[in-house]
Amino acid sequence: MRRFKNIGMYFLATGAMAISGLFSVPLLVRLLSLDEFGRWTLVEPVLAVAAPLSLLGASWGVFKQVSHDGIAPGLICRQLLPVAQPVMIAVAALSAIVLVRLGFSITTATYMAVTVWIEGVLILEIAALRAANMAFSFMIAQIIRAGALVGLLGAAIYSWIVVVKVEDAIQVRLSVAVLVAVVAAVCLLIRVGAGSADGGSSQDSPRHDMKRSLSLYRDAIRYGAPLLVVSLLTMVLQFSDRFIINAYLDYRSLAQYFVYVKITSMITLVVVTPFALWWPSERFRQRKKADGGRKFFPRIAMNFLVVLLASSGSLWLITGWLLPFFAPGIAFNSTVILLLLFGGILAAMAYPLNVGLLDEGQTHKNIYAVLLAAIINIILVLILIPKFHLIGAAWANLLGYGVYMIAFSQFSQRVFPVAFAYGRMFALTGLALMFLWGVSTLIPGNSAVISVVRMAAYLCALSIASWFLIAHFNKSYDPLTCTIERRTMPP
Repeated sequence: MRRFKNIGMYFLATGAMAISGLFSVPLLVRLLSLDEFGRWTLVEPVLAVAAPLSLLGASWGVFKQVSHDGIAPGLICRQLLPVAQPVMIAVAALSAIVLVRLGFSITTATYMAVTVWIEGVLILEIAALRAANMAFSFMIAQIIRAGALVGLLGAAIYSWIVVVKVEDAIQVRLSVAVLVAVVAAVCLLIRVGAGSADGGSSQDSPRHDMKRSLSLYRDAIRYGAPLLVVSLLTMVLQFSDRFIINAYLDYRSLAQYFVYVKITSMITLVVVTPFALWWPSERFRQRKKADGGRKFFPRIAMNFLVVLLASSGSLWLITGWLLPFFAPGIAFNSTVILLLLFGGILAAMAYPLNVGLLDEGQTHKNIYAVLLAAIINIILVLILIPKFHLIGAAWANLLGYGVYMIAFSQFSQRVFPVAFAYGRMFALTGLALMFLWGVSTLIPGNSAVISVVRMAAYLCALSIASWFLIAHFNKSYDPLTCTIERRTMPP
């Protein structure tokens, strides 16, 4: 029961952060000019990359050191933070230089450097809370983080504080990071005061030992660096298009594209995040079964695809009505949004199709899959964006995530073969696209009523197609050979 309770608290925390990220976009669009908002979209990826980079992967190493090695979370933070300072300060300074090179002022770059440093501290504290399974503290910290961000931007809407430039938005982000870092530190101190392992043994003595701190720091980096590389390469897939758009187009185009990306990220909030929280533990549980989960994995992949197609298609059909409320002044481009949504589907499908690379001793191979996809994505954005602008960026996104999904699937199959129903999944995706085209053509318009009618018609057609493919073409699996036998359709 406690396990499910913790999962619920992690889900609430993640959901709160996703919702705050979603609501911060329309607030910033209203507070900043479109040009200034376009400049802000360049700041966000620099911060997203620099903060975890400043720890060199040590935040992932904390999970091993707390969960596996039994070191108390408060102690690990006290040991790692002092020895991590040279790299953290260097990366913070580097982020400031990057902002200056992007055309921002020295003052803005200085605020950015401080924010990167504070967020690095916060990432380490949050990792310690999660590693120690302090789900309630983690949830409280993340809810405060989400609420403070939306609250400060909301206050700026009513002119209680001033947010009209990128510099102001960075100050808001810095204020939130300081607040949450203090809250997380207090939670860790309370754990110490409650009699946790922090003071229970000589191993966990709070006495500062530089030699031991360096040893723990190296150990954390050794474990976490490969995962950091995977994370950074994934960010290349997420953010590379923005900088190429900035090089060839104006800030307004960049702002428009960023809004489209944020709208399509609603699917991540509603569908992908819950699945990603549930999937790792369930995948390990299924792998322990007699057939290694070979009957379960194809079913869950097909069902997950159905949910992704239903939610993504529905969002696309109502975006024309939703966009003026979400981001006034941003033009509606149905083609770009559709391509981004299906790129998101391909990225999400990498979860259920990647079974083997999560086995012990195989996780380093995730780097190969992400690296291949990142290289292809960079090549595509360099070729397509100068010629086709935002549509080129969306196509590069779609094709890059297609390589991402295929690479994960094929590398995984080399480790642990699973007979996925690739043909049925491809057929269902094609039918979904055909239904979307038919519904949008036969029922034109973007009013609320028309959007709902179109969405209902699409979901009805997709449900029938899904039922036909899943229910009438059952498969039987030989867990040893992974051969597929088609059963005859029942009368």
